[in-house]
Amino acid sequence: ATLVSFGAPRGGSTYAVFGNSAEARADDLDDPVLNSSAGVAPVASASVPGAAPVELGLLGRTAKQLIACAQEHTNSYVRFTVKVTIAEVHEQSVRDVTAMLDGRPAEPLTVHDDRQGVVTVIGIQEHVVSSFEEF
Repeated sequence: ATLVSFGAPRGGSTYAVFGNSAEARADDLDDPVLNSSAGVAPVASASVPGAAPVELGLLGRTAKQLIACAQEHTNSYVRFTVKVTIAEVHEQSVRDVTAMLDGRPAEPLTVHDDRQGVVTVIGIQEHVVSSFEEF
């Protein structure tokens, strides 16, 4: 599955994808325009009294459904592997978002397509996840 979000800088695409989870960029979350509930779904109240509820963006909601479906249909004959890559295209540069979230430098990546039209992002990290928390 592919999730694409695009828009003008500070237009809310990062917030729509990540919600107000810890992975979302702080500068997007501080914007009062982006802190409306459009595009996000509250999932639980934070454990800190008075804290805002955690709201999942499109990525979080998709991850929960995908992991739940894989777990529901896994049995002794069928196993699923869920792999995740997250890329950002900004000013004609492609970067690995998971590298940025892990505090690693996000060097520009190279994008290739072959004769069959298969697109490959060279150098992007692929992460195997088995639970929503690993997303």
